[in-house]
Amino acid sequence: MARQCPDTTTLLHNPAFWAMRSFELLIAIVTVAANVVIAIVSLDAMGLSRKLRRLFSIMSLNYAFLAGYIMSRSVHSLFAVYDNCLPLTTLMGCKLQESPLVFAYVHCGVISLAVVFERVTARIDQRLNQRIGCDTVCSLWQTATVVISLVATVFFFGADNGGRKLMPACSLLLAIETPLVKLCLVTALIALQALTIAALFIVGCCQQTSTSYPPQLIRLHISLCVRNTLAYEALLWGICLCLTGVALLYDMFSAEDCFICSFFSYECIFTGIPLTIAFCHPFLTVWYMDAIRYQLIKLCACIELFLPRQLLSQTTPITSSNLSFRTSCASEYLDITIEKPADGLTDSSGAWRVTEKTLK
Repeated sequence: MARQCPDTTTLLHNPAFWAMRSFELLIAIVTVAANVVIAIVSLDAMGLSRKLRRLFSIMSLNYAFLAGYIMSRSVHSLFAVYDNCLPLTTLMGCKLQESPLVFAYVHCGVISLAVVFERVTARIDQRLNQRIGCDTVCSLWQTATVVISLVATVFFFGADNGGRKLMPACSLLLAIETPLVKLCLVTALIALQALTIAALFIVGCCQQTSTSYPPQLIRLHISLCVRNTLAYEALLWGICLCLTGVALLYDMFSAEDCFICSFFSYECIFTGIPLTIAFCHPFLTVWYMDAIRYQLIKLCACIELFLPRQLLSQTTPITSSNLSFRTSCASEYLDITIEKPADGLTDSSGAWRVTEKTLK
């Protein structure tokens, strides 16, 4: 017979709690599988720089980690059917349990900024078509983003005083007692995503004004693909965090103290929307990053059945013998064909010659 805890009875008797946890579990399973596949495929995406391939790989692994944590948390909650006291925790215990969530959120913002910085410093060199071996999978960039995210996570939790007060269920923003720490956490996450969106469009606009020779054209093409992929994710992150900020301010100034209301609002906004972003990330990557899409089709040809014909016609790798591509540029379209001259004649870049360039 299951134990009965009065503190958790009201929450566990709410059908919305079980529906939310079951839905999170199903979405998280699909998200983990899809992001792991994209992380593996990204490392072999020829046409992208090795640094960019590593960054996209660790970004997908971070989303897989986020979904995996939410999946484990949902499974843990479902066991409350057999023991109603299982969700019961303390403020300090809840903060320790939810620390991976904060790490994943911070890391999403940091890795996005690292991708933008890579596009600023990107150059076309011979390493575009070099494979990444087991000994070169990790890099200083990846390690730096992880360390920065860990330090930020420890800082936010260290700034709040832990308590032994019992909670009917664990929710990160309810476990943090200091309102200023909550607002600082949400504001920092908003700043990371806002910087990402602004930097993406600034880099894209700057590179569009300087496309005089082929390496710059290729760099522009890749930057537009990256911008289209990350802009939607950053926008969703911004909506999620702004709604979280509104919920926090409402709780701070509201005269009512409703744990269940706050619990469901924070879980749906601060956990549900990031899980949705993690779910969408593999599909956005395949849709916009043609180098990754081409590698995925090579790995599993049946993927072509689920892609529009227009995308399949654009799925062309950037290799030493084939540099033709078409990319979306806001309301314009850039059609570029670049070939390596067979007669030894080169342009100002010293390696390639543009045979067709149309911006319409």
